[in-house]
Amino acid sequence: MQLIGYKWGGCKGLLTKIVFSLPKDDPPLMGCLNCPKMVKMHAKILNLEDETAFSQCVYALAGGGIVIAPTETSYGMLADASNPKAVEKVFRLKARDFTKPLSIFAFDMEMASKYAALTPLASRLAKKYLPGPLTLILEKKTPFKLANNLSKGKTIGIRISSHPAIIAITYNFNKPITATSANLSGAGEIYSSGIAIRDFAQVADIIIDGGNIPPFPPSTIVDCTGKTPKIVRQGAIKIKQ
Repeated sequence: MQLIGYKWGGCKGLLTKIVFSLPKDDPPLMGCLNCPKMVKMHAKILNLEDETAFSQCVYALAGGGIVIAPTETSYGMLADASNPKAVEKVFRLKARDFTKPLSIFAFDMEMASKYAALTPLASRLAKKYLPGPLTLILEKKTPFKLANNLSKGKTIGIRISSHPAIIAITYNFNKPITATSANLSGAGEIYSSGIAIRDFAQVADIIIDGGNIPPFPPSTIVDCTGKTPKIVRQGAIKIKQ
C-alpha cells in the first residue's frame, strides 16, 4: 500500500511527488512529476518537537552521518567534528574548497576550551554575545583532538548556538559538530524545511524539520587571537574593531 503526497520543488522547480510506502519504516520514494525516474529518499525526516529526534541525531552523528537541522541563522549541515571522514562528506556535499576552514558548534565555552586556546578577548565577547550568531576564531590547542581537515591552519572557528536543536544535539553528543550552512558553497542560505528536504533528502541521514526560519544574516566572525578584535565577516552581530 502506498500514500502519495506532493511538495513544491523537483528538478525544474515543479511539484515533487512523494510516494510513501507502507509499512512506514520503508524509505519513501521521491521524484519530479516530469521525470520518470523515482529515487529512494535516504534521510529520516524528524519533527523538531519529536522527543526522540535528538537521540537519533546523536546516533547518526556517532556513525559518521550527516544531519541537516535549523540553527539561529539558517539550516545547517552537521557532522562529527572529530571524524575526518564525516568532515570530508560535508566538504563534498557543499562542493566546498578543502582549503577553506569549517567552524564548529560547541555546547558551551567549557567544551570549546578543550579544543581551542581561549583569550581574554574571546572570553569577553562570549560573555556578551554567546550563545548566539557569533563565530570566534581561536588558536587550536595541541594536540588538536578534532579532525585535522576542519582547518588547515593553526586556528579554528567556534560557535555556541542559541537554537534549541543545536543546544540539544551538542549537549547530548558531548563533543563539537560542524557549523556550516546547508547549501552549496557560495549559494544562498536555506531558511525553509521544504527546500532542505528537497536538496538533501537523498544524501543526509537525518533532516530536522523546523519549519521556516525568518531570513537572518550569517554569524559575525571575529579573529580573537590578538588583544583587539579583527572582523573577518560582519554579520548578525555588529562589533567594532
